[in-house]
Amino acid sequence: MRRYGLIIAAGIAAVAALVLPPMVTRSAADEKTLEERVAALEQQIAARPSIAVVDVEALVNGYKKTADMKAAIKKFVEDEQGKLDAMKDAVAKMKEMQDKYQLESGEWWDYEGKISAKERQMELRARQVDEQVKAMQMKGLEDVYKDVLAAVRKCAAEKGIDLVYWKHGDIDEETWKIAREEGNPMAQTYMIDIRPILYASDKVMDITKDVKKALPAE
Repeated sequence: MRRYGLIIAAGIAAVAALVLPPMVTRSAADEKTLEERVAALEQQIAARPSIAVVDVEALVNGYKKTADMKAAIKKFVEDEQGKLDAMKDAVAKMKEMQDKYQLESGEWWDYEGKISAKERQMELRARQVDEQVKAMQMKGLEDVYKDVLAAVRKCAAEKGIDLVYWKHGDIDEETWKIAREEGNPMAQTYMIDIRPILYASDKVMDITKDVKKALPAE
């Protein structure tokens, strides 16, 4: 009977070995306290880059330096337009005087030369004004953008932000319509290219207001 008992015990042990998983032994070094696990998780979270967005368009449009630039350009254009209008009036008076003389007479040709010279002067000045306005716009926007960029970097450093994206709103249907009517694929491509962020939830930090406060001209 003892022999049969040993055989049965051995059989039970074999079945248990097949059914039960092997016991895993862990050393004391593998065991971590709750505080240690929390600290490890905090380290993982801290290692992730901190991301924020800035509405650059809103900053540029609402910036005092932008308003000052627009006001300066407006005044310049108005002053130059006044000068061009005065030149136009001078040409109109010369034409009135020219009409008093016989067509293609000496006096008529004399006025014709003066009128042509004044009109060329007007055209040249109009081109110069246009070029100067463009130069003022480019210089002004460059200064504004540099101010915005410096303010973004300052805020990002203070808040420990690793990456700042340019926040853009969606392209509304009216804008799409204008692009289609213009028939300019380059303009349409530009509208898409300047919006690198396709989606950002409200959880993403928006530091636009902080950057606005950091702008030097505010």
